[in-house]
Amino acid sequence: MGFSQIGAESEWRTAHTKDIKQAAQDAGIKLIFSDAQQKQENQIKAIRSFIAQGVDIIAFTPIVETGWDTVLKEAKDAKIPVIIVDRDV
Repeated sequence: MGFSQIGAESEWRTAHTKDIKQAAQDAGIKLIFSDAQQKQENQIKAIRSFIAQGVDIIAFTPIVETGWDTVLKEAKDAKIPVIIVDRDV
């Protein structure tokens, strides 16, 4: 599973990241983690990297609501499900 997090701008977000990592480990899921450092372009790059690596699923917390159509279509074309975590696009 590829997971792109917004960043670590708050204690809540840091705890959220820790929980995602722990849940993946507990479930025996190999997690590829990416910290977007508050930049949409970093998330798009990470999602494309996840697609190239052939992950089974992608999860991400979008920084903004717009600008995702192209990369989400790329994931769809690769038949990789995408989970939007705690926000909307």
